[in-house]
Amino acid sequence: MFPLFESICIEDYKLKKLELHQKRMDNSYLKYFKTKNKWSIKKIFHSLKIQSNHKYKLKINYSDIEYEIRLEKYSKNKIKSLKCVELNNYSYDLKYTDRSVINRNFKLKSFCDDILIIKNGLVTDSSYCNIVFFDGLRWVTPKQPLLKGVQRNFLLTKKKIFEKKIYVNQISKYKSFVLINSMIEFNITDAINTNKIILPI
Repeated sequence: MFPLFESICIEDYKLKKLELHQKRMDNSYLKYFKTKNKWSIKKIFHSLKIQSNHKYKLKINYSDIEYEIRLEKYSKNKIKSLKCVELNNYSYDLKYTDRSVINRNFKLKSFCDDILIIKNGLVTDSSYCNIVFFDGLRWVTPKQPLLKGVQRNFLLTKKKIFEKKIYVNQISKYKSFVLINSMIEFNITDAINTNKIILPI
């Protein structure tokens, strides 16, 4: 019923990175429905009753006919380890509500907290986040992620991170990594040693 969705962070009664989210929603709508987007995130936000200045996750599931919203207080999952999982023929270029393939492969994480998806030998994303690696001098993110997240695009524009093709056999050359998405901002104090990534055998 709702093939696409958008997740936006609300904090201190404000939408974060609204323009970037609206742009992605507009582009996704056009690509999927072949017409101009009719939904305004700003208008949807103004229809809500935010009860406090807590951090909220606003999820908008939408079609070309209607949308539904879910608003919930956000609590960050503690991700400390990743297991590499190969998904060579999988594409997730838009924020599809159907995440069945990712969810099914998430079960392969074993004792780790999350998976790191490898596509044709290249590092892409975790199940919900873009990943950024530290090489000792700068922070780099995979050039070919499954999904080009809003937080990732923002950091690239600000030149706080840089794109690079990262092969799975190069992971050990990096010192640490952080995970980012629309709810999780880039914070180097959250960096995790790359030895917490379980590589393919």
